[in-house]
Amino acid sequence: MGPKRDVAGELAKAARENGLRFGVSYHFAEHWFFYPGKLIDSDVNDPEYADFYGPAQPDDSSPDEAFLDHWLERLLHLVDTYKPSLVWFDWWIAERKSVFEPYLRFFAAYYYNRGHQWGEGVVITYKYDAFPEGTAVLDVERGQLGEIRPLFWQTDTSICRRSWCNIKNHDYKSPEHIIRQLADIVSKNGCLLLNVAPRADGTIPEEQQEILMKIGDWLSRYGEAIYGTRPWVTYKEGPTDFPAGSFVDGQEIEFTPQDIRFTQKGDYLYAIFMNSPEGNQLVIESLGADKPYSQDIKEVELLPQGEKLNWRKEKEGLFIELKRKPEDKIFAIRLKIK
Repeated sequence: MGPKRDVAGELAKAARENGLRFGVSYHFAEHWFFYPGKLIDSDVNDPEYADFYGPAQPDDSSPDEAFLDHWLERLLHLVDTYKPSLVWFDWWIAERKSVFEPYLRFFAAYYYNRGHQWGEGVVITYKYDAFPEGTAVLDVERGQLGEIRPLFWQTDTSICRRSWCNIKNHDYKSPEHIIRQLADIVSKNGCLLLNVAPRADGTIPEEQQEILMKIGDWLSRYGEAIYGTRPWVTYKEGPTDFPAGSFVDGQEIEFTPQDIRFTQKGDYLYAIFMNSPEGNQLVIESLGADKPYSQDIKEVELLPQGEKLNWRKEKEGLFIELKRKPEDKIFAIRLKIK
């Protein structure tokens, strides 16, 4: 409409040409009430602009059938036009679950069937209890769960603390904070959806590029402990944890060399150390000689080169000798298990 360009279509094409999955967020439910201009004399109240602003109803009311039908029609059009791999919903469909539920059920069947027709895996994410467990992926905004969840889940957060959008004087999270959060989330059977905040012309600010490049550089060395992995019997050991819940991931947390996050894949168990050791020895208490899994250890390697490390089992833990300091403050080792 405004730019006379198919912005979503251009973004979908660019994402796919660069090997990225393309997803869409759908906030139209909130258009029932969201625009505050309804409280003053403004064009929000002009019926001519209702398609842009929504009906501008009180936020304590529930959408009527005409709005819900329109909500669904737009959503199906979005799916059929752009074939997104992911559809992300915000919170209000859970706030008005009683009226949205039959529409969400219809949409889930439609979208999953379309994905099957395309030969593509597709994902719906939701907040709170908008969908029944096991029918879509639970999303936790700017936070994480406190334990391993058997069902796959997701965190959505931003590299910017104060905004999802481009603003003046951003307060950025450090790359180390985001890497630790990623390791923590994956160890609990989750994934991290990370937001950046482009300028109006679409370019990503240099500070954000630098953060992304540092995260990418870490993943190029230790991504084996992240990609395609699953949770182990415990997600961590050590004294430090992220707070559980939504909107709690803003503060930097000081982790110790004893803080570890675990993942597994095939014959390998990965231990991601959240801080570098003071000396040349690592200890994993969860793999002590009296622990059931310690008997299955065949070898221990330092990533990324796969350098073989000497180790011994004692009752207090698995003791691992480093031949040299790890290259990174946050690093991973790989244990081959039977």
